[in-house]
Parts: sequence; structure tokens; C-alpha cells
Amino acid sequence: MANLWRTRKGLSQLRLALSRVLRMIALDIIVFTSRWLGWYSSLKSFAQKLKIIPSDTSLLKVTANDLIKPEILTSPPGSSTTPIIFVSACIDKNLSGGWRYSGGIKELNYLVKLLRNRGYEAYMVTYDGSYEPWLVEHQPHISLEKFRQMLNLAQDVRCVTSVPIAKAFINECKQIYLWDMELSETDKVQFYTLAGLYRKKIKRVAGISRTIQAWHMAHFEKPCSVIPNLLDESLWYPDEAKRRPRHVGYMNEGSHTDEYINIIKQVFHSVGLDLKLELIKGCEAEVLSGMQSCEVFLSLNIGKDFLWGEGCPRTTIEALSTGCVVIAFDIIGNRETLLHNFNGVIVSRYRPDLMAEALISLYKDPNQIERMRNNALSMIKFCHNFESRWPLVKDFLELEEAAHKLSIYESEPIPKTIV
Repeated sequence: MANLWRTRKGLSQLRLALSRVLRMIALDIIVFTSRWLGWYSSLKSFAQKLKIIPSDTSLLKVTANDLIKPEILTSPPGSSTTPIIFVSACIDKNLSGGWRYSGGIKELNYLVKLLRNRGYEAYMVTYDGSYEPWLVEHQPHISLEKFRQMLNLAQDVRCVTSVPIAKAFINECKQIYLWDMELSETDKVQFYTLAGLYRKKIKRVAGISRTIQAWHMAHFEKPCSVIPNLLDESLWYPDEAKRRPRHVGYMNEGSHTDEYINIIKQVFHSVGLDLKLELIKGCEAEVLSGMQSCEVFLSLNIGKDFLWGEGCPRTTIEALSTGCVVIAFDIIGNRETLLHNFNGVIVSRYRPDLMAEALISLYKDPNQIERMRNNALSMIKFCHNFESRWPLVKDFLELEEAAHKLSIYESEPIPKTIV
């Protein structure tokens, strides 16, 4: 019973749990009674009599197909159209879905870019079609009003969000595809809303990590796929001309940052190690250039939740892609990306002293830096790029391979913002 109260919405958890239990009890009573009275010898025959399953199909097979192979959306027979995909985190007028310095907003922009690269018409939706510029490339944006107009005309659409409380967007959608990126939110303040969406609007769910996947399957007994962080390899790559010896990068990850950096400096200065610690900040282009200039990156992210940590610390993958050796805390995302002492180093959370010791160990043997860098870049090349993510995205959104680029690409460039 303690598991029912792991979120602030304990009553919602209790309702979900009771609904599962009552369904199982009711079915057990019906089956037991039918067998005791000699009506039907098995659950299979009982289900066949009630026409729950065809007479020539096993109950187990139907259940497996139900869970593993959901119905695939396809275009009407003879139609040459491809689905239009709308992607948004729009909550309301004030939280419009176009804010800056958000890893989730970056992920959604990358998703739109991947879809457009594959020949699909895809858009970011914000309240009025605008956004705050900070990425190297912002994908085409449309307003909610334009979104409504296109919904009325389109034959086939997919509506994608990563925010269960994105009500301004979700209210316009008949069905949504949820790509969950932040368990510290969905497990708490957004849980009640999420449970309602499962009942009414969610078509399919994906998590950005295996932990998020397992959480969804355990709580809602529905399939959940995994789509890890998207990384645009056309932007994120090493530039050895910028690399500076003994430069170590880090980012401001909260109020603990300055304290942790001071501890790290004290430790490596105590052994006579001379390193330059560089605060990396700014827009995406500035962060990219900063990471390309460093040999090592300290991921000081301790996570937003005491239990779960961060849902998707994409900064780790970006640092790896630029050729940095990453030293990171043991939180969700990092432990699914880094193999300790193979392509990076993982240390216990809240232990900057251990991070400093790992830094000293790396610079005692520079060959370790080169070895881990090569391993990390090999992993990025083969596992973390648009090409490797496409099959996961295509399966999640139930898409077919686009036969050709859409005519809109062949005629004139798409404007960056459509209001």
C-alpha cells in the first residue's frame, strides 16, 4: 500500500490501483463461478461464449497483440497524403511553448527537424507562433490559430507533446503522442493530469530513458517505448582547432554549483595540478563552442528530484559529441549513457570531492583521456544521431517511410515562423 502514496496525488494513485484490483477480482469471481457450476471448463471458452475473443483465437495471443502491437494509423486507401506532425509544449498564453534555455524545447525542435529531414510536414506550435531565439536553428513555428485551421483540413495528423499539462495544445487534439522527458514532474504535480490523459487522449507513450519507460508501464499497465535524447550531429561534433589543453568546462546547475567548484579546485590544487575551469553558458552556439574548446566536462547536474534525479541530462551527450571526457554524477540519464571508465566517469551524487579525484586521475594518465574520448565519439557516431533515432521515432508515431520530399520543399523555403 505504501507504493500508492509515492506521489502528491495519492488519491489518484489509489483510484488507479482500485480499478485494477476490482477488474481482476470481478473476472476471477465470474470464472470461478462458471467453472464451479460446470458451465465452462476454462477462461478461454468463457471468453469465446461472451464473444470477447473469436473461437479460433487463444486469449493469450489476443492479450499479447493488444499490449505489444497497437493498431497502426494509416492513411485512407488510395490516399497519397502523409501525416502532418504538430509538436508543442504550449500550456497557455504566458507559457507559450517557445521559451529559451530548455532542454525539452530543444528536443522538440530536433524532433521536428528529424521529421522534416525525412520528408514529413512538421511544425512547432506555440501560442502565437513566436519563440525566443537561442538555438542554432529554430524549426518552423505556427500559432494555435493556424494549428486549428490545419487540423480542420488535414486528413491525417500526429500531435506530440512532452508536457502533460500543455492544455492549450492538448485541448485541440483528439489524440496525443506523449514523449515523457521529466519523471520528477510526471511522478508528482502532473500525475493527476497524466492519469486523465491516459483515459481520454493518449494514443502512445515514449520515455526518454528506461527508468521513465518502466515507471509508465508499472503505473498504467500500457506499452511504453524509449526514444533517448536527440542529437543533431550536423551541429554537435569535435573541432580540434578550438581544443585548449587542460581546460575543463562546467555549467551552472543550481545553487550548489559555486560550492562544488570551489571544493574541486581545492582538491586538485592540493596535489599541484594546474587546470583552467571554464563556465560554459549562453545560447546553443556559445555552449557548443565552449564545449569544443574543453578536454573534460564536469556535469554538475544533481537532478531536480531527490529520488529520480534528472530525466534527461542531454548536456552529457552534447559534451561527449564534442570530444569532451565527461565526469558526471550518478543520476537518471547519465547512468544510461555513460559506461564508467569506458566512455566517461560516474561518481556518487553530491560528492564533488570524488569528481575532483577522478579529474586528478585522468590528468595523471593523459592516455586515459584519449581512450575515453575515442570510445565516446564511437558511441555517438553509431548510437546517438538522427539516423539511429529514426526507427524509434517512426515506430512511436506510427509512420511509414515517406516516398519523397514534400512538394513544399521542392518549391520554396519554409518560413521559420507562420502566425
